[in-house]
Amino acid sequence: LANLGDSTAAHALIDHINILEKWDRESFLVSLAHGNHHMSIREAALAKLAASIDERSAPALISAMARTRLADPEFVGLLTGLGQSTVTALLDGLAHPPRHVRSGCLKALGAMKAEAARGAIAECLRAREPVVRVAAAMALAEIGSADAVPALLASAGDKSWEVREAVAKGLGQFVALAAAGNLTRLTGDP
Repeated sequence: LANLGDSTAAHALIDHINILEKWDRESFLVSLAHGNHHMSIREAALAKLAASIDERSAPALISAMARTRLADPEFVGLLTGLGQSTVTALLDGLAHPPRHVRSGCLKALGAMKAEAARGAIAECLRAREPVVRVAAAMALAEIGSADAVPALLASAGDKSWEVREAVAKGLGQFVALAAAGNLTRLTGDP
């Protein structure tokens, strides 16, 4: 299916991987992975999947993340690789009840530097779950817009130390960016 390069095939592949029992899933992935014995089964299957998906696959990938009950870095990487056209699907993913889905969508939005999603990401700083608030702080920092500083500062007193740490690191990145600008100006100083 993955070799067809068709988004319909990609949807079927995603669904098939998620409904198989663990043993069957491994057997299925082995069949996808033939050829490169140095690559893990999971890496090979995801590589095949990455080669066959497009932006229309984003909702299926987000649903797959929900069904697997974890935000695999690979799912986040696949979503990020689809580009800016998936921002709408990722924003929709922020409404998913499972925290790992929202966290994964936030990570993808940050990695994509999705400036248009900054407001929705800032809203996630008020989520009930610390893991979502951490992902939101990290995403805002990764986007790198100075407009995110007030939202990060508002979360500096969060009750979760993990959130406070992510906010501090995020604010530190803005300081580093400002310093880099000043250093660049100094290189031209006689």
